[in-house]
Amino acid sequence: MNLHLRQLLLHIKTNKGPYGVNIPFEDGLVVIRADNTSGKSTCIQSLIYALGLEKMLSPKKEVPLPPVMTSFLEDNGEEISVLESDVFLEISNEKDEILTIKRVVKGELDTRLVSVWK
Repeated sequence: MNLHLRQLLLHIKTNKGPYGVNIPFEDGLVVIRADNTSGKSTCIQSLIYALGLEKMLSPKKEVPLPPVMTSFLEDNGEEISVLESDVFLEISNEKDEILTIKRVVKGELDTRLVSVWK
């Protein structure tokens, strides 16, 4: 069975409004290239977290994602508190059946829960 990563959405809610990124993945080899501290590791860690494999990153019970997803982000030198954050991962199989996975990083729902829908 083949698993195709279609897109990753990181959603962050702050008192200054929403932040986040949507990263589409094309077929074939995907190379993530960017300057230092621009989110490459957060992207990979979020993929692992969405798939429920976070114990690969850390044996601790805390969510193994950086502060930008769990506590604060910086925007033009201003530190902004993260109120809620989620990771969405859209995947498909060889039949092109699409599934979206949602995992809460910070919020009211239990971070151990994984929501899935077609």
